[in-house]
Amino acid sequence: MVCHRTKDMKRTVQDFWRRWARDYTSQLHQRSKWKQPSSNVQVGQLVLLQQDNLPVLQWPLGRVEKIFPGNDGRVRAVLVRTAQGQYKRGVTEISILPIDPDEDEGKVTTDEGLSEETQLNVAVQRRPEC
Repeated sequence: MVCHRTKDMKRTVQDFWRRWARDYTSQLHQRSKWKQPSSNVQVGQLVLLQQDNLPVLQWPLGRVEKIFPGNDGRVRAVLVRTAQGQYKRGVTEISILPIDPDEDEGKVTTDEGLSEETQLNVAVQRRPEC
């Protein structure tokens, strides 16, 4: 009986995350009519590279390194750096994450992957009390 409840709970959690991932990423990549102005992609923005052969939760995460505007000044393609390398993609093939690119500006990342500010906070929390 407990085993069945556990399986049902796991299935419910998996369904929730599957729906959330599908709905959230589709919301990130909404296409509006061209009559409404929208902001251009900026260097430094975090994006997901859409791939038809992978589930949404496995799309590679990357950062825009270079933009390629068209004749009208609108960004048409971007160069994205991921953990696996650099990729040039059209703006219709990426989903921009709602994170401010200037938010983490000025923070130096160390070899451990944490900013110096975070490492300092961790060190202060671990300091033995006198």
